[in-house]
Amino acid sequence: MNNSSLLEYYNIIDKYSNELYYYPDDIHENKIEYLKNHYYQLIKYKISIDRENILLGFKNLPYILYISSKLNPDLHLLFDRQKKKILH
Repeated sequence: MNNSSLLEYYNIIDKYSNELYYYPDDIHENKIEYLKNHYYQLIKYKISIDRENILLGFKNLPYILYISSKLNPDLHLLFDRQKKKILH
């Protein structure tokens, strides 16, 4: 991926993530799937979860993404979108 394409990709991730935070009831399913594909690549080695069982949400802050499992709510982590790193 060239720099321009990479920048565009991350702009889309930020845009869709912001839509999920500010308009969770109105975001289109294909945007959620796009986000799941992206974040799955970042977390798949940190927690044991299948991509189709990922739930995405936020806890009070637009830059802290909450990622959990449909099958096991105790299985979760936080991802800092500003620092681009897993917190827990």
